[in-house]
Amino acid sequence: MNPNWIEKVANGLEAEAATELDVSKLDQLNIPEKLWDVIQAMPGWFPISK
Repeated sequence: MNPNWIEKVANGLEAEAATELDVSKLDQLNIPEKLWDVIQAMPGWFPISK
């Protein structure tokens, strides 16, 4: 998920806008552990790639 996705789409850079949470990049995403637990417990809330 990219917080700047609107800008990327407006500038024709759709391919650069992340649309899934990439498990291999969890350390870079800085998602708090409790939030990650909730995300995993609610399948379909966010698309997750492995």
